Amino acid sequence: MSAPVDAKYLVANINGVLTNEVVWSSLKNHVDVPGVGGAGTSEEYDTATTGLTWDVAPVTVDSNTTYKSHLYVNHNTATEIYGVKSWSPSGAFDARCKMANGSTGAQNDTGLVIHNSGNTERLLVRTSQVGNELRIEAFTYAGSFIQRGVSWVAGGGDVYLRITRDGANNVSFYWSSDGYAWINIDTVAFTTTVAKLGFRCNCISAVDYYMLVDWLRTDV
Repeated sequence: MSAPVDAKYLVANINGVLTNEVVWSSLKNHVDVPGVGGAGTSEEYDTATTGLTWDVAPVTVDSNTTYKSHLYVNHNTATEIYGVKSWSPSGAFDARCKMANGSTGAQNDTGLVIHNSGNTERLLVRTSQVGNELRIEAFTYAGSFIQRGVSWVAGGGDVYLRITRDGANNVSFYWSSDGYAWINIDTVAFTTTVAKLGFRCNCISAVDYYMLVDWLRTDV
């Protein structure tokens, strides 16, 4: 069967041969396009490989299976768990992800985490479900968690999370509702030797909750 004559072709650049083409030039640099955001980590979760190692196995974890083109993690015990991959930038970096979470009740949180080889020093920006609110919060950890900045209340659904470090060991935490306009939660001096990058899941009671990650990227 041939294509209908009135079919429209959505393209990022003018093709000149296609009929009924609609040029949407911003598509090629959209934040959700694979590869946008740097030449480092680019996890799009379009294969069955997650690339992550978990300290405690979730009830379910898969990639491009439960939800296509997404990392899916389901966990239902009252404990924090970490799923990370090796990543060791020595200087400045920019790490970001697009994620959503859900649950059948109780407080839970999921977030982007960076830590050292022993997980004794951590950088965390997370979404946290508290009652009817979805909060965005940032923490550093060196023996105990210290909240940085204030809690922001998001509207729900997908959020973009980001952690950066400059060349002077100043770490910044951000969140965004669209991946373009970033809200700075806090910037703090924090020296650590980065060895791992990934996600943290946590729940205060044994209820069913899950995390969905669309992508994970870094610039180095």
